[in-house]
Amino acid sequence: MEFGRGQFFALLSLVVTGYLQLCVYYPLILVSRQPLKYVQWPAQTLTNNTLRVCMVGKGPINRKLKALSGKKLSGKQVHVIYYEALKKTDLCHLAFINNSAAHQFHELIRLLNKQPVLTVSDIPAFASNGGMFELNESKDRIRLVVNLKAIRASGFLIGSQLLRMSRVIR
Repeated sequence: MEFGRGQFFALLSLVVTGYLQLCVYYPLILVSRQPLKYVQWPAQTLTNNTLRVCMVGKGPINRKLKALSGKKLSGKQVHVIYYEALKKTDLCHLAFINNSAAHQFHELIRLLNKQPVLTVSDIPAFASNGGMFELNESKDRIRLVVNLKAIRASGFLIGSQLLRMSRVIR
């Protein structure tokens, strides 16, 4: 499914012992807080009431993601952390890798895909090169590309709603 600029797009809603919602901002996407059930974390991943979102590199999304910090979504306190270079992957539940961090891409994927960390990026071909969720812009539209193999290898479960509105790489 494709969405035009400026439209609401519910990117990710996350599930942990019940459903945990997290909507990720993107420069061309506004926040939607609809209780969609898209992604379930591996057991024992989110053991306290905190969801840590790590931003790697600089980009226009940083300010918008930072606005989520301190807010509660489905009973989980969102904590947003900025890294120029990510070294401690155990601090993240979700990592947004900005296009400016493309030079670190392969190292980051090697680190993150060994952990139960959901990876999201606007780097071209992110999903086809091992990332989990790619925000792909073409013809003034944003398309979500999902790497099902990488997601399943890290122990995540993906709802059919998310798969239907995405381009899936198996």
